[in-house]
Order: sequence, then structure tokens, then C-alpha cells
Amino acid sequence: MIAVIMLTLVKKAFSWVDNYLCRSRFIQRVVLYQYRRAPLPLAVFDYLFRSALRRRLFNFYAFHIFHDSYTKRDGDQLGYWLSKESLYWHFWRQTDIDQTALDEVVSLAPVHQSLHNKELIAVEIGFGIGKGYASRLKDNTLKKYIAVEPNAYLCTHMQKKFKSEQNFEVVCATADEFIAQDRGGVDILLCANGVFMYMDPDSVDAFFQSLCAKGVQFILILNEGTPSADIHREDGTVMYNFKERLLASGYADKHFIEKRRPDGLYRYFLMY
Repeated sequence: MIAVIMLTLVKKAFSWVDNYLCRSRFIQRVVLYQYRRAPLPLAVFDYLFRSALRRRLFNFYAFHIFHDSYTKRDGDQLGYWLSKESLYWHFWRQTDIDQTALDEVVSLAPVHQSLHNKELIAVEIGFGIGKGYASRLKDNTLKKYIAVEPNAYLCTHMQKKFKSEQNFEVVCATADEFIAQDRGGVDILLCANGVFMYMDPDSVDAFFQSLCAKGVQFILILNEGTPSADIHREDGTVMYNFKERLLASGYADKHFIEKRRPDGLYRYFLMY
């Protein structure tokens, strides 16, 4: 009992210190002074935040770098995510993953069967740093796993990181650019942690309307979307209703599994 109490107190103290360092204007000025004059090489930043413990210890450092880099773009979120600078964010958050949700959804029979079908081709839109792939989705026997990512700097990094994977391919393109390419059929569509939210409604509508013709029969989306009407947020992003778009695009005969987060948005959305 004493050990539990002590551990709880340590966690609270650590959280308080981290919160203070993130809010401190003085610490912010010190971090940004160093970052703007002699930024850590990306390889060092990657190593520093590859450990969950180091991630917690140096959270304030990356926090200030991200908020300065992101907010100075005057609302151009997409411009940030396509920049080399965004790799600092990806490396900072590389240990942040909803492992419980990922383990749960991968254990579902339709998901497991699809990922281990040697005849199928899977495409992950907005691959990012490949957190879900490295954690669980790499364990597949698919004919091919295509990672679609519009950030050219991330694509180069991922090609090196996963070069030993035999059925893995990286394509540098946006979601709508990829779906417009004449690359043959796609069986499985995967997406995680906020990709469609940066697309405008017309592009999202066109994307979902084109899936049936591409041969997509299985869709898994993690941590994005809403079961209600589209939610337009103040920062310009949108939480879209995927199910309505799919039902209107030729998928009325499909099965759906929807798991919600406490805030009402999807923890995962599955169509099979």
C-alpha cells in the first residue's frame, strides 16, 4: 500500500514539473534560443524520443519546438505536415500509440484474416512514421503493404527504416493523388490518427466515392471520424462521418464495427 501511494505521489510530482516546464515562458525562450541557432540533428532527436522514459523526461523540450513551428505558419497545418520540420513532431510522439485499441482491433477475426491473406494488397494512407505498422501491422502475410505518405522527408526515412520488409513499398503521395493513380486494385484501406481531417469535404467525398471502383473491400480507420454529422473545428480540421459516405458509395451490404472514445469520436472504425 505504501509503495502504491509513493508511486502515485511521484507521478503527480512528475506531471506537475512537466506541466510547469511546458508553460514556463523562460524555459520556452531558452529552448527556442537553442533550437533556432543550433537545432539537434534529426537522428539525435529520433534517438532521444525513441524511449518512452526519455520521452517523458524531455517532453517539455519537444513541446516548445512543436508549438513554435506549428503556430508560426498562420493556420497552414498541411504546410507544416509536409515540411522537414514536422519530423521533429513525429519523432517526439513516436511512442504515443493506443496499443490497447490496436491490439484489440488486430485480434478481431475479420482483421486477422485479412492481414494474413497472401492474395490481398493493403494500403495505409498517411503512413507517417509507421507507428501502427511497426507495432502490430508489420506482422502480416499480405501480397503487398503500400505505405502512402505525402511528406517526402518521411518517405525517405521510412524506406530506410523498413528496408528489410519484403512486401513493403513506400509511395510519396497524398490520399487523393494515390487513389487517382492507375496502379491496379487495392483490397484493404488502412488509416490512423488523423489523415482525412486535413482534407477538404469535396476531396473526402471524391476519395470515398472512388473506393468501390478500386476494389477496396476492407477499411480500418483508427482514432479519427465521427458517427454523427461532420464536425468542423476551429483549427480548420474536420471530423468526417465515414459510414454515411461508404453507404452512399456502394457498400450498403458491408458489415461495420464502430468503437468510440469517451469524446464520442472513433477509437476505431471497421468495414468488412
